[in-house]
Amino acid sequence: MPTLPCTYFPFAFAIAATLLPSYASAFSEEDFLSDIPEVASATRISQPLDDVPVATSLITRQMIEASGMIEIPELLRLVPGFQVYPTNHNKYAVTYHGESSEFPNDLEVRINGRPVYVPLLSTVDWNSLGITLDDIEYIEVVRGSNVPSYGSNALMGAINIVTRSPISQPQNRVTFTAGPDKRRDYTATLSNQHENAQYRLSLSGQKNNGFDFQRDGEEVYQGNLQVTLTPTLYDTFDFSAGFSQGSIVTGQGELSQYDDRDHISSYQHLQWKHESDPFNEYTLQLFHNFLSLKTPSYWASDLLGDPGLQQLNAQLAYLEQQYGDAYPFPSSHVSDFRTLTKGENGSVHVYGGELQLTQRPTTELTLASGVGFRYEDARSDSFIPEAKSVHEENYYAFSNIEWQQTAKLLWNLGVMAEFKTTTDDPAISVRGGANYHIDDTTTVRASLTQAFRTPSLLEQNAETAYVFPEGVPFDYQLKKSDQLKSEKLDAVELGLFLKHPTLHGFTDIKLFFEDSRDGIEGWFFYSDLDLATLAQGYPDEERQLRNSKDYRNRGVEVQTFLQPTPKDLINLAYSYNDISGVLQRGDIRDHKPDRDLSAVAPKHTLSLLYNRRFSPTFDAGFILTHMSKVQWEGSSLHDDFTSLDVKLTQQFPISSGERVSATLMIENLWDAKYSEFHRNNAQERKIYLILSLDF
Repeated sequence: MPTLPCTYFPFAFAIAATLLPSYASAFSEEDFLSDIPEVASATRISQPLDDVPVATSLITRQMIEASGMIEIPELLRLVPGFQVYPTNHNKYAVTYHGESSEFPNDLEVRINGRPVYVPLLSTVDWNSLGITLDDIEYIEVVRGSNVPSYGSNALMGAINIVTRSPISQPQNRVTFTAGPDKRRDYTATLSNQHENAQYRLSLSGQKNNGFDFQRDGEEVYQGNLQVTLTPTLYDTFDFSAGFSQGSIVTGQGELSQYDDRDHISSYQHLQWKHESDPFNEYTLQLFHNFLSLKTPSYWASDLLGDPGLQQLNAQLAYLEQQYGDAYPFPSSHVSDFRTLTKGENGSVHVYGGELQLTQRPTTELTLASGVGFRYEDARSDSFIPEAKSVHEENYYAFSNIEWQQTAKLLWNLGVMAEFKTTTDDPAISVRGGANYHIDDTTTVRASLTQAFRTPSLLEQNAETAYVFPEGVPFDYQLKKSDQLKSEKLDAVELGLFLKHPTLHGFTDIKLFFEDSRDGIEGWFFYSDLDLATLAQGYPDEERQLRNSKDYRNRGVEVQTFLQPTPKDLINLAYSYNDISGVLQRGDIRDHKPDRDLSAVAPKHTLSLLYNRRFSPTFDAGFILTHMSKVQWEGSSLHDDFTSLDVKLTQQFPISSGERVSATLMIENLWDAKYSEFHRNNAQERKIYLILSLDF
């Protein structure tokens, strides 16, 4: 079936809007007038969605089950302005407002408040989180810079995944998923409680062969434990720990470029909340993350196709004879050595702690203030070849203030000051916002943000060169940067929040104006003399990370969430983004001209989720997804696509509290032909069967 042209989307929405009142006509406003959901990620203060200073989306457990989605990153397709794309069959990249690559670096992702950003990669590794979809209770997504609350990595936005507690999921569950590419996933969870203690244990495994025409499968096993203790009425202790171990295949292009990437990760997280009275709450959290990545190494002679390096050594001997005393290398003979071809190698430990005080000195004023630290230690044979390890200490202080000046006017102010041992100056980010409630259903908001993203541990230390043991350089590729500045973002947001009491939902409209300067990207220049230069007869290229990118975003986002009847759920997410800017590529103008950034973000992204419960045991729904053309960094594709996914779920009650559920999920129902990120990532219709037992 052909894809649905974009011009039909407004007509579809108009038809849906026309039909909705007929569903809701049998219900009064009181039946559906309920509190707007509250979120805490934007300001660290629990606030209704119409009180937050920056647009925030909530993906509830109900939406997760209604979507039928298989992978955690795919859930973010339900959020305006977010793009989710597979760089391989099992490896996802998630970005906000585009302008990204295989390793998006400006989104902060947390699990129960614990950061999972990987400084060794300057991104989030979605394959080693240690949790599954079954573990998630809800997700808070801040659509806009959240540095004043979450720190430097949240330059463009922030995601906090909240897992299911033993209290919210008292039952035990076993889930099995079967699908194409020989996919076999399983999850088992066990929940129980004893007096003032509750625990939840989850074990899972995922395995598939990847695309038929390229070798990019996955085999991952993981588990997590969550324990909640409430020794007093005022104290709650939450302890969680987990692991992930397995392998995915990374690479692109020819089959010979694909390699297994093994990983081992683990985490420990302790959080203590003490509420001495309704107006004062202390929260202390401590955590540790560990991640180890490994890809195969190869003999240099095999990569060069030169057994014994006989040809190369003959060339070196000839060069020494020709140059005489001017011979540029320390040796005229080299020996074989093993080397890495992929950058996802190494290990990293992250230790952190944070203390927050939330208090309400008056009925109009609420404050959330605190201090924290983070220690990062990384090792990598790919990026840090000469040092055993590199480390960094990050100390920060923050404060968020909510002031209810009048019954209608609310002010928010947030400040974050970060001090790193690897930078000279502190980074101070500020956000101010005002929300004005015109009436019970209409709120307008405005916010101004100036935020800074300090260079990551990888960006400050990365260096790559292929050098033989005798010191003869084969190829200089990446030179260490020593003068990186913080990236800077100035953002203005104007919002309109509309409650729909009779439809049990809301619409959030956001206008955004974002100016980003001094973005960190690769700068190319002529490298020092190496064998690659001599082989090709002209100067070789080398790259260095520099503050070489400036761009701006202008656009609008719309999110509508409705439950017009107890049986229906609708979520619409749409974004229009006009991006412009320039990436300076370096001094080698004939090979690396400046890059126009007008195509690095899709102008239009849309998702429409609809689910209907036809009976207490059967529900069905669909997700319509569209993304216009985009040129990701490191990708040659410009494809746009429109895809329709359909989900059917039937429950079979066994006894009180026990049931079996069967879900049929059909992705890309129309079998639309398109690729994502790389031409080899060709998408086709996929059918999954998900079976679960609750007992």
